[in-house]
Amino acid sequence: MKINKRGLTDFYKATSKEYLLTNGLGGFSAASICGCNINKYNALLVAALVPPINRRVLLSKLDETIYIEDKEYKIYTNQYGPKKFENGFVFQQDFEYDYFPRFKYILGGIIIEKKITMVYGENKTVISYSIKNIDKPAKVSIGVLVNNRDCHEITKMYDFQCYQKTNKNGTNIKFDINDTQIFIQSDKALYSEKEKWSESFYYTEEKERGFEASEYNFKAGIFEISLEPMEKVNFTIVASTNKIENTDGESYFINEFNRKNELIKKIPNCDEKMKILTLSCDQFIVKRQSTKSSTVIAGYPWFTDWGRDTMIAFTGLTLVTRRYEDAKEILLTFSKYIKNGLVPNMFPDNGEEPLYNTVDASLWYFISVYNYIKYTGDYDFVKENIFMHLTDILKCYINGTDFNIGMDKKDCLLTAGNKDTQITWMDVKIGNFAVTPRHGKAVEINALWYNAICIYVELCKRFNIECKIYESIKNNISNNFLKQFWNESKCYLYDYINDKEVNDDIRPNAIIAISLPFEIVPKKFAVKIINNVFEKLYTIYGLRSLNKENPKYKGEYIGNSEMRDLSYHQGQVWTWLMGPFISAVNKYYTDKEFTRNIFELFYQQIEDKCVQNVSEILDGNYPHRPRGCFAQAWSVGEMLRVYYEDVKI
Repeated sequence: MKINKRGLTDFYKATSKEYLLTNGLGGFSAASICGCNINKYNALLVAALVPPINRRVLLSKLDETIYIEDKEYKIYTNQYGPKKFENGFVFQQDFEYDYFPRFKYILGGIIIEKKITMVYGENKTVISYSIKNIDKPAKVSIGVLVNNRDCHEITKMYDFQCYQKTNKNGTNIKFDINDTQIFIQSDKALYSEKEKWSESFYYTEEKERGFEASEYNFKAGIFEISLEPMEKVNFTIVASTNKIENTDGESYFINEFNRKNELIKKIPNCDEKMKILTLSCDQFIVKRQSTKSSTVIAGYPWFTDWGRDTMIAFTGLTLVTRRYEDAKEILLTFSKYIKNGLVPNMFPDNGEEPLYNTVDASLWYFISVYNYIKYTGDYDFVKENIFMHLTDILKCYINGTDFNIGMDKKDCLLTAGNKDTQITWMDVKIGNFAVTPRHGKAVEINALWYNAICIYVELCKRFNIECKIYESIKNNISNNFLKQFWNESKCYLYDYINDKEVNDDIRPNAIIAISLPFEIVPKKFAVKIINNVFEKLYTIYGLRSLNKENPKYKGEYIGNSEMRDLSYHQGQVWTWLMGPFISAVNKYYTDKEFTRNIFELFYQQIEDKCVQNVSEILDGNYPHRPRGCFAQAWSVGEMLRVYYEDVKI
């Protein structure tokens, strides 16, 4: 993906898109495509000190200045106020992202190319420069801006002090606030201390989100390198939480290129779209230190790993990409932490009990197991390691478990929650206030429940295990689902049913219900549901979480935390929902060209906010500005899954 000079003509264009690099630990490097930090999560090195959590911003930026005779050219871009910024982007000719982000600058007879990578499995960022001089002596000066804070916080001036142990080509920086340290080393550039607090950065995105928008970074020193006329110089700067033994920059890039290329080679008939999405999926699969196994980061830059998100993203991230060992690790890890039939929704950061506040993570777990078998045929693994946990889940759900989750013995439908709980994917609470209450019998939960029973029955038959009781439950659900949920007046499914109401909001949960492997709605009803979604919820980027005609609809995700929470599931476009939607269209419309056209429009989003990634949500109102996490696991995973399963095949 390449963005040429036309996409960098002014500050707002140059800061409208971001890049993302990750390290397989939960750490990352991110900034705008001109290198300007536009939010508090942007930095060259955000280290995950207890993978995948305890993320700390350590190396904020490198600010490059070029001196040619008596002229000074600042090629970095920083924002210091609402309308105050350095304009280094005017020298930038393009931004390119293949395996790495690359930046090219031309000024005063000098061509500068910069590329960045992270070292997989380490909290280490590598920045490589290639500089070609023409006819005048020149000097490159690179200011080193460091920090030491949690990635969700903001640093004020004098929040910490630095203690440096320098050498000719770098420094080891320790801080007075904790034991964290950072090593910064170059192979050729000379380092000198120049300690001072920088002018405060201004983060427009944080201001829009109702957070503190001004931050100070500490300028620890500068790297310098001189060029004679007609000289070309290649050099590297490496930043790491551990001592740096190797400053050969190119070796880092070769190693990471080879690692990523091996991921692509695993996939048969891998075209350009699959290549891009496979590399995007790679960013979310990380190692969790507390479980010593693979897990899935739900979204960058602020989420960690969540059970529901992991199970929804699972097929695209691990199965389509043929990462079967990661898939097995994820299934095994979550199975070990099942409690009272509940798959954990979030693992603890500091060794506490996992959180189990979800009804559907356990049901999505069945879908993940089913898809694992579909892709691998590995029934033995499931029989020996997983099947007993599936049995435990169903027994707990049938007999009743936490959060009022239990099967209604009359119709065999699943009920869950109460007015004070939020345990479906529409799970926002503000204090004790449930923004989108969906307790009782929720439509997609019951479709997932039916699929879980169907999957279990198939496995029982495969393993020669008696399952009459489950076949009876399966038949009862099938007989009662449409009777309970079909809303003839709107040709749609009710969103949820409880003792006090039958909710007829037009939400995308009906699409989830009809997209699952085992059909619970006849085709003539499914087509009506899809038609309704096209008319009332569909955008090319995803589905609105509520139709615009509803009085509760909110079309923009703006304001402080409470304002955003109030609108989160009340009309915002959710990109991951395009996965179930495309699957449903392909299943019930049976028009491959039509399905392909919908996907192609959806795929455009990888050129939107974070290059080669998919945002978590967008505004419900046109022009559907990207919001939330700029790279979301279930969104990328679902994009790859439907491309492979519903479009490409």
